[in-house]
Amino acid sequence: MRKRPKWQKAKQPKHRMARATRAKRGAAHDTPHPSRSVFINCTAHDIVLGSRTFEPCGRVARVVEEVADVREIGGVRLERRRLARVINLPDPLPGILYLVSARVRVACPDRTDLASPGYRIDRGDGSTSLQSLVVN
Repeated sequence: MRKRPKWQKAKQPKHRMARATRAKRGAAHDTPHPSRSVFINCTAHDIVLGSRTFEPCGRVARVVEEVADVREIGGVRLERRRLARVINLPDPLPGILYLVSARVRVACPDRTDLASPGYRIDRGDGSTSLQSLVVN
């Protein structure tokens, strides 16, 4: 058997290359599959999705706003608000999908583990249920 010159690299087995390729994909491909997800409700309200009810976990994720450029025109106060930061949002974990408000989800466009209420259905008894969740 011939010796390989030092400058020539040995070929990596396919399974190592596949693992390296998966690592390069990044967070966009790390969204948990819905059938294997655990839903954690980070809102202050029960979320009803079909026949399932997700109770609040006790940790409410919120968006903090900054108010700037306050002035008054004709006795009407005008202010400019911008989203400053999100508070009480847990770090991403594999297999966990956090149920948050739409404001929190929109304020974190890079987080693929966040879902907010989608289309609501009136149940006819005064309560509503969600037909879907919206994800980033």
